[in-house]
Amino acid sequence: MASRLLTTYFRRSWPHVSGDRLLYAFPLLASLLYVDRLRRLLTTNDVLSLRFGLPTGLGSISAFVNVPVTEGITVSPLFFLTPVALAADAALTAAYLGRMRGQLHGREVDPVAAAREHLVPMLGVVVFTYVTGVGLLVAGLALGGLGLLAVPLVLLFGYLFYAAPYLVVVEGRGAIAALGRSYDLGTDGGEYLSFAVQYLLFTAAVSFPLSLVVYNIGIVGVALGILLTAPLAVAANAATMLFVEELVGAEGGDRESPSAHWLDPEQR
Repeated sequence: MASRLLTTYFRRSWPHVSGDRLLYAFPLLASLLYVDRLRRLLTTNDVLSLRFGLPTGLGSISAFVNVPVTEGITVSPLFFLTPVALAADAALTAAYLGRMRGQLHGREVDPVAAAREHLVPMLGVVVFTYVTGVGLLVAGLALGGLGLLAVPLVLLFGYLFYAAPYLVVVEGRGAIAALGRSYDLGTDGGEYLSFAVQYLLFTAAVSFPLSLVVYNIGIVGVALGILLTAPLAVAANAATMLFVEELVGAEGGDRESPSAHWLDPEQR
């Protein structure tokens, strides 16, 4: 089987999603959810960075620019808001991916209905991803020099489960089933691995110039970064959605659901 190129998925998916202005609102909101990440971007002394990122269910500024990690183990005063942020993240991701899949296949999807339909399994995926990712980072910081081992572990974790939020929408899976299916795809390697490597290179290429803007112009730079990453996120998430669909042999969204209806050609 010929290798599936990330650029091909960008080219095929972008015309279907680029005209939906509502989609751009979701990455913007996602960037504002985790206030402590914005605080660290605003207070960093870094000048530039490279981020080797993997696909996420809902892209935000932190998907394309490294958020500095504070030295030592500290608890943010905003930590108590984390459950609210995770619930909002899950609702936004479910609504966003549900609507995006509809746009890719010529259907108008109500994001509120999509959020209701997929919220519970998406929340499970979001919480699992957050808790495990933070756990690995905290373990790395606690181990000092050995903490460098946490970096490849975080990348491996992100690689194994990057398809999970898409599988919740594409195949209607529950959280555990979606995570397990993504794990199986990841351990099989092949096209799943090839897409991940291409995505890593894509985020690295984007993050270098973007970090110069975000790190060095204060609040204006962070605001510009949030605005610039919105279309990047829509393009990247749509490409990943199309890839996951084809990888698992999904039927292109032909199945009717409570959150979608077909539009007449004149409405399109």
